[in-house]
Amino acid sequence: MIGWKVVVLSFTLCAGLLVSQTYTSPDRAISADVVIAGPTDCESKVAIHDHQRTLLEVSYVSADHDHGHCIEVAKWSQDSQFFVYSVENAGGHQGWHDYIMIYSRAKGKLLSLDHYVPDPITDIQFRLFGSHSIEFETTSIPLGDAPPRKIRVDMTTLNVQNP
Repeated sequence: MIGWKVVVLSFTLCAGLLVSQTYTSPDRAISADVVIAGPTDCESKVAIHDHQRTLLEVSYVSADHDHGHCIEVAKWSQDSQFFVYSVENAGGHQGWHDYIMIYSRAKGKLLSLDHYVPDPITDIQFRLFGSHSIEFETTSIPLGDAPPRKIRVDMTTLNVQNP
């Protein structure tokens, strides 16, 4: 028997420009909206909601629209327990430093992988494995002293209280 995986994406268009993308969890119980909220096509907001209420809202828009952050890659884990997205600097200080954020459905919290690894995340691309593992790339400081390295983390082990 062939199994099919359905991913539902919806888009909102404004004057021909993509301004919003909705990521629906595989179990279809929760959705995450990534909205371009700045005057450029970069700075973003994220809203996660179930069918009844908003569970989380976060803005990556800066006052000057020069120092905000862009959501670049976003995915749900296979088991619908984690919404993962990468955040890239729109400019300004430490433009090379990227972030990977994880919304934990069980904990109802947004976690930054930056708090759990010794070196900065320097690549917006990540891979999800199985139900709750993530692989991403870090680089030691000063940049260029060592090659980037891949790290794999079980997202269920991330502790909200004591990163």
